[in-house]
Amino acid sequence: MIYLILQCVIALVYTLITDLQVMQEYASLTVQVKMLMCLTALFYLRWKAPNIHRPYKVMYIIILCR
Repeated sequence: MIYLILQCVIALVYTLITDLQVMQEYASLTVQVKMLMCLTALFYLRWKAPNIHRPYKVMYIIILCR
């Protein structure tokens, strides 16, 4: 809960200090980093634990085409 409040305070400070163009660049960078981490985790788990239960399976072709 404290992290959510801290994130809101940081976002408010960035909004007051910078303009919207800089905010958009920061937001797109964090989204891309999160996507990279998710894809890395997907490949890692497929390699280390191929037989664990997954609610849905993602084909490699879809990942590589993005």
